[in-house]
Amino acid sequence: MRSGMPYSALINAWCILNRSVSHARKVAAWTSIAWRQSVEIEACETSLSIILPEDYKAFLRISNAFNDEVGQGYLVLWSVAELAKADGHELFEFQVNRFLNGSNGGPTAYGIIGGSYISIPFVFAGAWSDEIRVRGRTFDEFIGAIEAGEGS
Repeated sequence: MRSGMPYSALINAWCILNRSVSHARKVAAWTSIAWRQSVEIEACETSLSIILPEDYKAFLRISNAFNDEVGQGYLVLWSVAELAKADGHELFEFQVNRFLNGSNGGPTAYGIIGGSYISIPFVFAGAWSDEIRVRGRTFDEFIGAIEAGEGS
């Protein structure tokens, strides 16, 4: 079983894999990638009329998606392009502070509501607001909850 990798470890992996490239080239490549991602993130926010938390935007600039085991859980985080296509999901309409951004690869959706990272079943009976479980107030707390197996 793979242990998965939290987003903070992605930075370290990127640096290790690119040791043979000169520092100046790494910085230039990283700046170019981050800039392109920033433009895509801003366009997504504008098109969906949402505001992504800064710590989540930092993740998107580094990775722009994730799909793997994370500790005792499984985490699928959509790319900016996938997020832009997710508007109008049946669970609830996107709003400035309420949207989905991934899943556990099964019956549970992940999202952000009012700055909190949440989980909610894709299928449920009753009001969706009764099904919400807060998994963290920050992206790091959210990743920690998934690692601990608290994602569903």
